[in-house]
Amino acid sequence: MAWQSGVKNVPYFTMLKRLLDILNVRGPVLWTDVAKCEGRSPPEETRMICSQKFMSREFAAAPQEWPVIAAGRDAYAASGYMAALRTVIGFYHPTGRNGQQFRLQLSRLENDQVFREEMNTALHSQGARKWVGKQLAVDLAR
Repeated sequence: MAWQSGVKNVPYFTMLKRLLDILNVRGPVLWTDVAKCEGRSPPEETRMICSQKFMSREFAAAPQEWPVIAAGRDAYAASGYMAALRTVIGFYHPTGRNGQQFRLQLSRLENDQVFREEMNTALHSQGARKWVGKQLAVDLAR
């Protein structure tokens, strides 16, 4: 319902929707990012406050079986702590300085069947953690 209500016209969401289309995800998911209350590259303190204030409410409101699509490294890291039992797929944030990385990884998903299957497996494995992109300095996978 949210998609049809106008979200489909927001570039940020259309890029994330393209990711889900490539992965053939048709059910509900929780899309999340960290700094909902501030724009580009907020300071560390803002990221901590925003993640606690907003992300924790998102996780509480969405059913446990919905996988989490975390937009950005900070959202992926925070989701690892706040949504310990959920499936979390982290992806570069589709806007800002990582927008290019986001598009490169989408292209990789479209063209690499093995990578796409790996992501699909993670999406359908309860409690899985997967970062789509270059390896994080700290691997949050279990």
